Amino acid sequence: MNKKIIDFVFFLLCILINLHVRCLPSDVFRGDYEDVTDKKRGYLLESYSDESGDRYFSDVDSYQYLLRTKNVLDNGFPGDIKKDGAAYDCFTLAPLGNKVSNAQLLFYLSSFFFKIYSFFGCNMSIQNFLFLIPVFYSLLFVAVVYFAARAFYSPIGAFLTGFCVGLNEMLVVRTSAGWYDHDSLNLTLPFAVVWFFWLSLKHRNNALKSLLFVSAAAVSIGLFAFSWSGWWFALLIVVFCGFFLILNNMFIAWKNC
Repeated sequence: MNKKIIDFVFFLLCILINLHVRCLPSDVFRGDYEDVTDKKRGYLLESYSDESGDRYFSDVDSYQYLLRTKNVLDNGFPGDIKKDGAAYDCFTLAPLGNKVSNAQLLFYLSSFFFKIYSFFGCNMSIQNFLFLIPVFYSLLFVAVVYFAARAFYSPIGAFLTGFCVGLNEMLVVRTSAGWYDHDSLNLTLPFAVVWFFWLSLKHRNNALKSLLFVSAAAVSIGLFAFSWSGWWFALLIVVFCGFFLILNNMFIAWKNC
């Protein structure tokens, strides 16, 4: 069998398994279980969604992020008002309000995807859309892990890496449907930074490829800074590795003199 087909099969299997596990919180809305009666199904729908059919999130923070995503769609920024050029959330610490942190990538990215989704005439409320989008973000992380592992291992090794990392208990809880938070992005971006940096070193004999991968690493760091205040640790890893490689090459050159 063609190696590319084998790679694709193992990658697809890894993605589908992670997709199934993360979509389990939404199964109560499908009502396709044989042992679920109409009465019980109605009870489940009433317990996990409001009168308009919007599904309840799994945690409190998701509602705050829902509001900020709505603000991006309505106002163009994640706050209710702007003071001195900064976005402020009027509902936090009311009536004074609270400045919105710089971790805003989630709100802009989700609003962008929602606009694309709505452009094609798909009818879904913003709350139901954000209920499901954590699954998409988590699958991006699993895909990055798979391809990074594939650079070192066989398709089976990459599959097992994506399987074990993707189905980590804490990760599944915080990246499943209904948990709208920064977690998936805060895992994907630093992993991408290190991966792209490694690829730039791997292709250092090809100036164009090396430059492209370094640029991708730089963009990933920039996006990470827009997603979490602790973004600097990924930069420190890259700087430390680069510094170590320089010292190592200097030592080898000195030793060969």
